[in-house]
Amino acid sequence: MKQLIIIICFFLFSALNAQQINYEMQMSEDEIINSISSFYYKSIADYTISNSAYLRYSSEDFADHNYLSRYGRNRFYIERSWKNFSLGSFLYLAYYPQGNTSSYLSGIASVHHLNSSIGSGFNAKYFTESWYINVGTKYLTNQFEKLENESTNLIDANAFGNIEISSQGRFINPYLKSELFSDLNDSDIFNYQKIGFGLKNFSKISYAHFLKISTEIGYSHLYENIPYYGELKARFTTKLNRDWYLVNRINAELYLDEDFSDFYKGKNFTEHIIQYNFGYNQNNKNFIKSGIQIDLEGNSDIVLSGKFFLRYFDLLLRFQHIISDVSNKETEVLGQLEIPLGRNISFVLADEYESCFEQNKFIIAMKLRR
Repeated sequence: MKQLIIIICFFLFSALNAQQINYEMQMSEDEIINSISSFYYKSIADYTISNSAYLRYSSEDFADHNYLSRYGRNRFYIERSWKNFSLGSFLYLAYYPQGNTSSYLSGIASVHHLNSSIGSGFNAKYFTESWYINVGTKYLTNQFEKLENESTNLIDANAFGNIEISSQGRFINPYLKSELFSDLNDSDIFNYQKIGFGLKNFSKISYAHFLKISTEIGYSHLYENIPYYGELKARFTTKLNRDWYLVNRINAELYLDEDFSDFYKGKNFTEHIIQYNFGYNQNNKNFIKSGIQIDLEGNSDIVLSGKFFLRYFDLLLRFQHIISDVSNKETEVLGQLEIPLGRNISFVLADEYESCFEQNKFIIAMKLRR
């Protein structure tokens, strides 16, 4: 009950002071989902404050579509900056009433219901013109209730830490980073450590061409008996003028077992996007975009979308089709009409179809910007 009261107080603070508030209602054959989100951001001297809140309520538990149908979440963040140093901290609170999908926890036979979550953490960064060090920690506790006995609670606690040391401002910047995840419960089977060394670069090749590339090798306990990994990420961006925009990406991941005998593929794909921009208004721009993502197995993700600002409304059309041999073919079609009711408020009507669920959703939304 205390968590619920605190979340409501944070949410009311965020809503009353929010710079942006969105309300959305989704209606389908099986359920009605209502959601409210708000965002607040303020910079005062050397301090930065932000608060984001999200409240969702579904008419029923529909496990095939949504694991969590009802919840309230709030994240408050504050940061203080100095000349070469910044320090930030956050507080995360969440409450989950009855009606969500229950789950079996690892090593426990009975079914439990997620009741609430509390998280906190900090991040600190020291930087100069030639290098920086970034340190962060996160702590999260989830409280579960046993369905057969509401008085029986179970606390699941986890901690995460990371550190990165990197040079900056050079053509090639070496870096070293480490991650640590600790399951603070009786079982430690989910604990893992990761340490990696890599090189990264972001360069402006010409007025229109930008290249961002990174490569990393490391050691990880994430996968049993497969401790070594290597990855390559590259992004080549071309802005021919204000109208044409092209993006080409490569992502390659490779894993090696502890005997250096077997290789395993990770997420390997290429992505190609072309976008044509035309016409601008005070809030956004019109565009037509097409893209395709292809992995090594031949699975592909095709996206076609366009946004058109007409005299009295915005029209958004989006088509996505995933071609895969290992899963059901999935198609998503979205049509959205946004009508401005004033300078900072707009009304949205949308229709969305997802073939994987064979479901059609009708969406009504209100957007308020201050």
